[in-house]
Amino acid sequence: MLKAWFIGFLFIIFAGIIFFLSFITGVIIWIRFIIFIIGLFTFFVISIGMNWFGPSKYTYKLEDWDDTDKWYQVDYDKNKWNVILDTHTHTSASDGKLSVEQVIKYHQSVGFNACVITDHNTMRNIEEVLRLKRKYKDEFILIPGMEYTTFRIHICLIGITQWDCKKIPSRPTDQQIKEVIEKTHEMGGVVAVCHYPWSTWARHSTGEPRMSTHPTREQMLEWGVDLIECANWDDDISLIDYKSYEFARTRNSIGPCVGTDMHEPYKNPLCGWTLLNAKEFTAEAVLQELKNHRTEVLLKPEGAQYPIIHTRNIWYDIFRPLIMLGEKFEDLFRWDKSPVINYAGMSSWIIYFFLIFLIFEIALFLF
Repeated sequence: MLKAWFIGFLFIIFAGIIFFLSFITGVIIWIRFIIFIIGLFTFFVISIGMNWFGPSKYTYKLEDWDDTDKWYQVDYDKNKWNVILDTHTHTSASDGKLSVEQVIKYHQSVGFNACVITDHNTMRNIEEVLRLKRKYKDEFILIPGMEYTTFRIHICLIGITQWDCKKIPSRPTDQQIKEVIEKTHEMGGVVAVCHYPWSTWARHSTGEPRMSTHPTREQMLEWGVDLIECANWDDDISLIDYKSYEFARTRNSIGPCVGTDMHEPYKNPLCGWTLLNAKEFTAEAVLQELKNHRTEVLLKPEGAQYPIIHTRNIWYDIFRPLIMLGEKFEDLFRWDKSPVINYAGMSSWIIYFFLIFLIFEIALFLF
């Protein structure tokens, strides 16, 4: 009887020790898992930050554009047109890689003698734009502006010098878009609707357009938009938009235009230019032509290569793995630059991370 009691007692003690050790082991594993998740999240944030704010792939200097013999020569009728305009471009004030002055040099090297600075929902570099507008007035027309960027529509507000960017809604109503157009006109500016192919392209996974409630071309015309992009150098769906060109060509109250949508030089093939005949070589004369919809576009469907070679940035190569991972992680939440979660991609990454943790735990147990 005593022996049976003693054996039972030892069994309880042994079971308690096993349970305690199992509990402690489980707690330790959970602690390691929590540390793993925190470390993973930190790595996740750092990599996305490197993709957004990390070093550029190339180092850009003003002297890179000094050799004018390398500049691309646009073949157009110089007796008919005197201004070659880009209505849509970006600087480092938003998500571009170049300063305002570098943007001027870039445009000169690819055939333009005029452009509009249209950073996303910001005009924080307006003083610099106006300063350089005066500096280059005899050789290049620099026009201030902004890209009104939402999840419903992107439109370039051309010729304005101020905007209350804090009140830009993510999904403006029809009335709000009309008010933006009216306000721009009241300020002496013009409005161009951007990249229809990019905005209305249907996702392969859902069949839904990027911007499912994007206003139609007919609505844009009715609401008073002045210009419509017929080519966009940064459009990954279609560089040339023949449908918009035909739409503008057959209407008198909307003009065709070309936007480089340039964020960084090497990404953008040369595919089109906006042509105007301004009475004077000034921003005011150009704006007058745009208001009267007297524009034409020169299209280059086959594209051409950017003619300038820039120095490779060694810091980009050092951080390249983080930057590339950040781009992949960003796609999970900003797929097609709209608020859609790519659940398939996210599931794959979650499985990969759990497998890494599981392999680590098995290795720790075995060795």
